[in-house]
Amino acid sequence: MSSELTRARIALFTVTVAACCGLLVLPWTKVTLDRQSFYSVLPSVVLLFALAFYLHWRGMIMLRGLMDVLGCAVLISYAGLVWSYTAISFALPLADERLLGLDRSLGFDWLAFAHVIDGIPWLATALFAAYQSFMYQLLLLPLLLVVLGHAVRGYMLVAAFGLLCMSASVISIWFPALGAHVTLDVDPASLKNLNPYFGYAFLKQFHAVRDSVAFLLSADRAAGILTFPSVHAGTAFLCAWAASAVRAVKWPMVLLNIGMAISAISHGSHYFVDIVAGLGLAILIVAVLKACILGRGAGLGRYAVPQPAR
Repeated sequence: MSSELTRARIALFTVTVAACCGLLVLPWTKVTLDRQSFYSVLPSVVLLFALAFYLHWRGMIMLRGLMDVLGCAVLISYAGLVWSYTAISFALPLADERLLGLDRSLGFDWLAFAHVIDGIPWLATALFAAYQSFMYQLLLLPLLLVVLGHAVRGYMLVAAFGLLCMSASVISIWFPALGAHVTLDVDPASLKNLNPYFGYAFLKQFHAVRDSVAFLLSADRAAGILTFPSVHAGTAFLCAWAASAVRAVKWPMVLLNIGMAISAISHGSHYFVDIVAGLGLAILIVAVLKACILGRGAGLGRYAVPQPAR
């Protein structure tokens, strides 16, 4: 096993443990977990890690990698929900006017931008699909990277997503926001092609966790409630970067994730500065992980897939 792969695996498990340890602060917040909805996934995760241990013992490194990235991705996704809801539960003053003001200072006209997209049916449809590719990419891309021999990149992708969720949640404590659709009073009936569903779908949960004295968080009803920085935009960069290790899918994935970042504005109700912040945060996270795992001048961390032990 290469030293880079070992360091990447250690980094992934360290981030996963850190994300899960965030749950330890819940007794001091208004958020409690619906145990059935959260804990029901644990048997599957335990099975994945048990298989990973067995495959490691047998020397089946590639198959072990599949179990590692899938198990950690599931845990980080669930833990990320807890981090985000805890952040918004502090109920600090809404930041919409500040964020909108920053957009305007940069010369970005949100309504004009959305109007252009709404006027192009195929583009509005394509961006809506790109927006929804978020979780599919996070679950499938790490597996693809491991299978194709880019396990280090697969481990780094999942670890980077965990760091993105945690850091974005902490930053969002001071920037809770309703989003551009609400702040600019966009009438959904006025939109011809742009589907505004995700610009409004999170609001019930957003208000509930802010306004309730005690809030029960159910994984079944949870939504993405962070606005600044944009986790969607940050994840778009992470997925495009990770996929660049595979020549055959590099440019299709770059195009898909450019679309996902753009759709976070039009369909996800983000401000332009949310996208800038999400991209900047993701770039910083990748730089830190590369320095820690790959070192100066290191390559992509490709390794030969060993033959299973007989």
